[in-house]
Amino acid sequence: MHVAYLNQDPGVHAGRKKGAAVHVACMQAALAELGARISPVEEQDDGAARAALEWLHAHHGLDLVYERYALSAEAGAQFARASGVPLVLEVNAPLLEEAAAE
Repeated sequence: MHVAYLNQDPGVHAGRKKGAAVHVACMQAALAELGARISPVEEQDDGAARAALEWLHAHHGLDLVYERYALSAEAGAQFARASGVPLVLEVNAPLLEEAAAE
């Protein structure tokens, strides 16, 4: 199974020691341990993220997009809807409520 792990959260980047970044790395490792081939997509811009997903799907085939929820990020949903590739959206906090309170 080929999984694109989509992370458009601007504060979470691979290799950082921030808890959310560690969580992303651990989720990718857990999926890989289950036998998935992981292709990380770390693009904040929706257009760049969608282009990366489309390229991966066209050249390597995707079975699933696993997306870490980020405010205003739509590339995963747009790609999944257009391609028919299933999307799993991971939501760790009520981000809309938190953003409204700031």
